[in-house]
Amino acid sequence: MEKTTASPDLLEQLICPAFLVKDGVIIHANEAAVRRSVALQTQVCDIIKIGSKEYEQYTHGRLGLTLRICDTDYNAFVTVVDDAQLFCLESDYENPELRAYALAAQQLREPLSNAMAVTESLLPDDAVCKNEEVRLQLCQVNRSLHQLLRTICNMSDAAIYKNGNSDRKETRDITAVFNEILEKAAALAAKAGKTLEYETIYTPLLYPVDVQRLERAVLNLISNALRFSPVGSVIRANLRKSENRLVFSIENQIDNPIKNNIFSRYLREPGIETGNTGIGLGLSIIHSVASAHGGVVLMEVPDDTLVRFTMTVALKKSKNTVVRSPILLVTDYAGGRDNTLLELSDCLPDELYDSIC
Repeated sequence: MEKTTASPDLLEQLICPAFLVKDGVIIHANEAAVRRSVALQTQVCDIIKIGSKEYEQYTHGRLGLTLRICDTDYNAFVTVVDDAQLFCLESDYENPELRAYALAAQQLREPLSNAMAVTESLLPDDAVCKNEEVRLQLCQVNRSLHQLLRTICNMSDAAIYKNGNSDRKETRDITAVFNEILEKAAALAAKAGKTLEYETIYTPLLYPVDVQRLERAVLNLISNALRFSPVGSVIRANLRKSENRLVFSIENQIDNPIKNNIFSRYLREPGIETGNTGIGLGLSIIHSVASAHGGVVLMEVPDDTLVRFTMTVALKKSKNTVVRSPILLVTDYAGGRDNTLLELSDCLPDELYDSIC
C-alpha cells in the first residue's frame, strides 16, 4: 500500500476529522477533530466503543471500528503511518451527500422497476426465445438493470445504515445464514470462471442478527472479491468462531495494487476506468453493518497480489428478539428478485439473467 508520512500537516490536509496516535495516546488532531472534542493526550482505548480487542491486536492494514466521543458514535478507520497510527472519522460533513443519494435513489426506483418488469416479461416470449441474438441482448439489458438496482440500493441504504436507523434483529442461526450465502455464491462464481472455496462451521449459533443487512454486507465482500480477481483465480473464504465473535474473512488475488482510499466514498476521480470500481459505498456499508452487530472490518494487503477483508460479528444474547426458522427470508429491497443475482450482478455473465432459466 502507499506510504504515508505521519505529521500534523498531513492531518490538516484531510477534510474528515483525523488524529494521530502514538503509544496509545492522541498526539495530534486536526481542526475538524478538535471541533468534535477530540482531546490531546487522551488514551485512545478510552474512546473505542466497538473493536477494543481487535485494536489491541492490530499491527497493519486498515481497521474499521467505532469510537464514542462526547456521547457521539463515529465510525473510524485506522492506518499505520510511520511510527504512529492515523485515525480518520466518518462524520457529519458527509450527511448531505448521503441524503442526496437517498433522495436520488427514491426517484430512480420507480422508472427502473418499470423497465425491469418489461424486460423480464419479454424474456419468456416465444418469439424472443427463438431468436438467440435477441435473447442474449435482453439478458444483457436485464443484467444491466440489476446492476442499476444494486447501485440504487447502496445509495438509499448508505444514509440509513450510517445513521443506524435500520435495526431489525431477530434471533437466528447465524452460521446457517452465512452458509446458505456462501453455497449459492460459490455456484455462481463458477459461472464467472472463478472458484470460491470456503471453510465454515456448522454448529448452530442462535443470536440476534439483522439478516437482510448481514446478507448485503457478506455479498458485497464476495462481489468485491469477484470483481477484483482475475479469471481462473481462487477466492478463499473462511468462517470461524473466536471466543464471543464470529469471524468472516475473504481473500482474493488482484491485478492492480489496492490504493489507500479503498474505504473512502468520494475520493475516486471520474475518468477512464477498468470497469471494476464503483462509487465507494459498498465498503462503507459493510463497516456500518459490522458496527451494528458489534463488530469491525479489517482490510489487509499481504503483498501486491493479494487482498484480504475480515468482518466480525459479536455473539450477544438478547431478550427482545424472536426465534425464527434458519431459512433465509426473501427481502423486499430486491423487489422479489434473487438477492444473490442482484448483489453479484457486477461480476456475473449476462446469461444468468435469463428469467426462463
